[in-house]
Amino acid sequence: MFPNQFVWAPQYRLPFSGAVEQDIEANLAPFFRAIPAGAGNGQIEQRVFERHSYGSQLDALHQAVRALAGALQQQALPELQALGAMQDEIAAIKASLKPDPLAAAREALQELARTDQAGYAALLAELTTRS
Repeated sequence: MFPNQFVWAPQYRLPFSGAVEQDIEANLAPFFRAIPAGAGNGQIEQRVFERHSYGSQLDALHQAVRALAGALQQQALPELQALGAMQDEIAAIKASLKPDPLAAAREALQELARTDQAGYAALLAELTTRS
């Protein structure tokens, strides 16, 4: 069916020209099912994570350690200073990445006005009658 030389035909692969495939799983269940049996129960870990993220759990521990150290007047320990610096850095990152709902609403309204004038006018009328 194919000529004998077809096997020797050159194939060129440019960047991103091959089979590019990515599995995007919004459900974290496979992650929790992959927890080894000796390390814990995946169902329990998932339920806990749904209520309290790892970051919030660590933050509570950091605050407790610092409060206990303060009660014992042990603030000068280098480990506690490093813990405090870490908490300050985390707080600064959170503050810098905190979304601005007013800016997001303004951008959404501008996009609505640009793409759907009738919908924009209806929304404005609805909002002005509420207030």
